[in-house]
Amino acid sequence: MTTWDAKRLEHVTDILMGAAHADGTLRKDERKAVEAIVRELGGDEARKKSVRARIEAFAPEKFDLQWACEALVLGTADERRALLQLVARVTESDNVHDFDESDYIVKVAECLGASPDEYKGLTVEFLESPPPLPPSKPTTGAE
Repeated sequence: MTTWDAKRLEHVTDILMGAAHADGTLRKDERKAVEAIVRELGGDEARKKSVRARIEAFAPEKFDLQWACEALVLGTADERRALLQLVARVTESDNVHDFDESDYIVKVAECLGASPDEYKGLTVEFLESPPPLPPSKPTTGAE
């Protein structure tokens, strides 16, 4: 994805924790997914301790997604798509992907200035179905 300095990794962690809380419940699988992703993104032991503390202290009611996305500064479609894939990975980690989680992915995408193509396939979408047919008239047999 990209090289993450300590400050950018904090913003990524916050965005991922927002994903873990998107459906109103923080599940163990979601938290573990955030921890695993942050480990994968690298950093020395001191940075990892700092990130673990940030995960512990995360308060969803105080989280400002717009600010975190603006502070992160992702310049390319590839960087935005990569972050959105990480967000989706967190939302899918409990094997349930609901509309609140899809809405969160879209919000992150919008805050990053991503186009719909950049989050295509990462959200649950409504498929419009045609309106139901009117009930048929019963036949009387005399027709």
